[in-house]
Amino acid sequence: MKSPISHAVLSSDHFCVLMKKDHSLKNQLNIDNYLTAKHVAVSNRPTGTVIEDIALLQLSLNREVAIRCQTYFSAKEVIKNSPFLLTLPSMVASQLLDETLIARPVPTTMPTIYQHLYWHQNTDKDDALIWLRSQVESIFKR
Repeated sequence: MKSPISHAVLSSDHFCVLMKKDHSLKNQLNIDNYLTAKHVAVSNRPTGTVIEDIALLQLSLNREVAIRCQTYFSAKEVIKNSPFLLTLPSMVASQLLDETLIARPVPTTMPTIYQHLYWHQNTDKDDALIWLRSQVESIFKR
């Protein structure tokens, strides 16, 4: 049976690590010190595994999450004044970077992150929703 849900891939991205500019690991981030460092995780849920930890667990790796924030902006404020690391999509990191922060590659291979647009097939021929989907897709193509 075919699913009644349609989708389109909007973009793909990769994870990076955000840290303060004077962090002791800024020029020597490797998998060992990445895993032993303390991390900030971002989730709107108060508990549970976040997406980057799922990716790490698939590689049999585990890190210590010391603080959990509900938004990337609040996590950014935490890492600006602490030795914590923030792993996040590079597209989000580029919006948060300022003169106090730097981004580094995650020191291991992690899966690509894909953003999808989903809709029910009942709306495939709805002119207003076709227009809206095209607007969303055009934003991501820029």
